[in-house]
Amino acid sequence: MKKKVLVILAAALSLIMLLLPLSACKVREGGETIKLQNTDVSPSTTPSQEQKIEVKIGGEADLKGLKISVQQGTTGHDCARDVVGEGNENLIYAFARYLDAITALKQGKVDATIMDKLPAEAALVWNTDLMILPTPLSEEPLALAFKLDDTELADAANKVIAELQASGQIDKWIQAYFENEEQAAKELNFNVGAKGGKLVMGTESGFAPYETKLGNKVVGSDIALAAAIAKELDKELVVKDMDFDGLIAAVQQGQIDMIAAGFSKTEDRAKQVLFSDPYTVSYQVIVIRKTSEKK
Repeated sequence: MKKKVLVILAAALSLIMLLLPLSACKVREGGETIKLQNTDVSPSTTPSQEQKIEVKIGGEADLKGLKISVQQGTTGHDCARDVVGEGNENLIYAFARYLDAITALKQGKVDATIMDKLPAEAALVWNTDLMILPTPLSEEPLALAFKLDDTELADAANKVIAELQASGQIDKWIQAYFENEEQAAKELNFNVGAKGGKLVMGTESGFAPYETKLGNKVVGSDIALAAAIAKELDKELVVKDMDFDGLIAAVQQGQIDMIAAGFSKTEDRAKQVLFSDPYTVSYQVIVIRKTSEKK
């Protein structure tokens, strides 16, 4: 009788062990990230996979065949497509926020992250186990974006941009928000109660120093620039925080008046929105774990 009970218990335990992985995790299929309890997860790994030898990366050529995280819809996402090559898009892990892309890298779910240089530098202040490779993948101008037929607002923005560039103020804002966002944000003026109405800008707040969350407010050098434009127009600045990938549709549909989001000026986007003159230059870089550095 005792032997029979032990056999039954062993069978039950085996059944439980088989069911546990199915209820505890989900597997990513075809390169799509599946969300589980509001957390982006990648494929479950076996102990032997977790103990694999760290890849060594010294530049773009070393990324072939490796997993790359990016922020959805960004220039970094486009760069990643070029790097992995046609038919290998399943190697790209796209996230709504670049901080989630960085987290995936830290957790070993991907081998590298492609993103803008300044936000990468800001992220590395708190993530000392990561590093940026010295050679950028690309260089592109950043600009504001408007509805295709809103030339009046674009002209007003260009006037303000030209004046601020001549004085060096835009670069000063970028540096100030990189060094101390709390102190820099004290100078923000949203021109509340302005007689000319409201100027609504759309952004994605996880992109310091251009835009970042400080308490319940979105601040950053892009917000300072938008505030200067609003003041020139005698309007109150209203900031809408949304997914980066939805910004173009929002401005096209009139939900926002302009995009200010570390937004790269590209030929493809120029078919969908009207760009301002560039106000600064950005670089796409490769971020890796320090243990992956090829020496």
